[in-house]
Amino acid sequence: MQRRAIFAVFKRNETMRLYIFTLLLFFNYAFAKAQEEQTPAPVTPVITTKIPLGKTVIFENVAVEFTSVSDSRCPKGTQCIWAGQAEVIVLVKEKGEDAVVKEIILSPTKALDKTIYTYGDLSIEVIDVKPYPDATVPTIKENYYILVKSTL
Repeated sequence: MQRRAIFAVFKRNETMRLYIFTLLLFFNYAFAKAQEEQTPAPVTPVITTKIPLGKTVIFENVAVEFTSVSDSRCPKGTQCIWAGQAEVIVLVKEKGEDAVVKEIILSPTKALDKTIYTYGDLSIEVIDVKPYPDATVPTIKENYYILVKSTL
């Protein structure tokens, strides 16, 4: 019975019908706009490269050599007062330029700049040093490597 009363109001009131019709058109348009395909932003390629200790990798016209590491990070399986950090030394040499020594500190508690090279669209950054120290396994210096992220 209540349904009939509501529909009767709509039949009698032309303004109400126009109002409802306008609302339906608006929502239809709004939902259709939300469903339209948006053009995705261009994706910048990111390449992650492994550089073993003592080795050199060339990115376009830049050579990056991982020369040394000093690791004081708290080993797995222990409790430490200080989380520690890893200090990485790399040589960065552009074609026709002198080599530049870069010292990068990787710390779990500090947000530090890890960029070793930036020019134009090319950016090179150290993202990690491996292996992570483990109290049960001795860390052999020759097993160290860095992970480097480069974007073009």
